[in-house]
Amino acid sequence: MKPATKITKILLALAAALGLIATSHSLPAQDNYREIGAIPSSTANAASHAAQSPKSATTASVSFSDKTQPGTLKLYVATAKITIDGTDGDKVIVTSTLDQRGAPKVDDDGFRRLDEESLFELVEKNNIATLRVTGADPRFISGAEFKIQVPRSTSLSIMTQLGDNIEIDGIDGDIEISTANGDVRLKNITGAVIVSTVNGKNDAAFKRAPQRPVSLTAMNNTITLAVPPATAANLRLRAMNGAIRTNFPESALQTRSATVSGNASGKRNTIIGDLTGKLNGGGVDIQLVTMNGAITLKQEK
Repeated sequence: MKPATKITKILLALAAALGLIATSHSLPAQDNYREIGAIPSSTANAASHAAQSPKSATTASVSFSDKTQPGTLKLYVATAKITIDGTDGDKVIVTSTLDQRGAPKVDDDGFRRLDEESLFELVEKNNIATLRVTGADPRFISGAEFKIQVPRSTSLSIMTQLGDNIEIDGIDGDIEISTANGDVRLKNITGAVIVSTVNGKNDAAFKRAPQRPVSLTAMNNTITLAVPPATAANLRLRAMNGAIRTNFPESALQTRSATVSGNASGKRNTIIGDLTGKLNGGGVDIQLVTMNGAITLKQEK
């Protein structure tokens, strides 16, 4: 997986060019943290979609064609609340408030729709399961939900455009997510991670020390990364208009400010809010970058 997504870089560049102004954002009170960057934090209000009362759920499932190898789930949805849980099963099981494409056209009351509606489609080919929304303009669906179960070893590739929250728990495969206007929460993960958010929190908690690269980027909100105390990593921490905090002791985490070439005299200038460092002597690459938000790196005991 690449260390950062092109989408994130483009969004950050556009925000800088337009002079994006964010409203004040305050951190929740927490004990035993020290700041390792001292710039005030701010963020724009995150857009959100109010959840509607769900209709009767539709469930579909597929199996990976090669059960001897980890599969991949690709999910392309404009907007929906997404929950994914890793299980000990061998199928991808999707439960949604939307109907499945190809389902009977007449409902339980004997009525059929005359207009075009949004439907979901779940297919599998070459050990890749793909979930997408088809039919009516998917940008205007409201209150859609997907609850998904996958084998723990599954890798995930998720892209949303208009938001709502994404929650993932218990996945050992690699995770790549790009989303706007919704929070991302990852729990009990172990693989490589690339996540970019716009107007949403970006939180990740590792079940054990990461052994593959981690890249979390956010615009107009916060980043929180929780890793075991023994994690060994090379760090790049950058908060443009935000604080950088940690509860790792100085004996475990040492940082220094990044610098750039200055004038003709050769003097180098410090980049405020841009730190590099080593955690427990260095190891896997971890990159945390945010604009208008704070970064919290914490040890999860």
